[in-house]
Amino acid sequence: MTTVDAAVKRYLHEVLGAESHISHWELASQLPYSLQDAYEFRRGEVLGRQMVLAIDRRGQKLNRRDLRVQLARVAAIADLAVVYVVNSLASHERRRLVEQKIPFIVPGNQLYLPMLGIDLREYFRRPPQPEDRPLSPATQAILIAALMRKLWLKDWAPAGIATELGYGPMTVSRAM
Repeated sequence: MTTVDAAVKRYLHEVLGAESHISHWELASQLPYSLQDAYEFRRGEVLGRQMVLAIDRRGQKLNRRDLRVQLARVAAIADLAVVYVVNSLASHERRRLVEQKIPFIVPGNQLYLPMLGIDLREYFRRPPQPEDRPLSPATQAILIAALMRKLWLKDWAPAGIATELGYGPMTVSRAM
């Protein structure tokens, strides 16, 4: 079992909670050499459903039309659903594959198997980080003036101190 096979099997078990079986696909030798060079083929079984896994060997960007044609050629020989397996996809590539109903697996990230009614997307967004940037000179001047003169009183207006501090009203508004 290759590393990719193990990653796919582990990912399917994690997300579906079911055992999958991956083995050598004996009909791969009947495919054109261009497909044999581009993909590593495996026979897979997930939730009792047989399929062929087309594991991308190139790691290059592939035209969706070409991919669809290639997978259709494999499906014609296999008489089974063909699932595209790739290590990573950009979000726009994933969206296009889903739009065209091309089944795919990105181990550890996304699983789209429309023949099983499964569309699982795992996106882990980072929480927004506060910006660590220094205060602008105008902001520093207003802060110092406020601390020294108690400008926070109710009759204080930002536009009123703009000329006093030597800044324009827009600069003071941004600083506030």
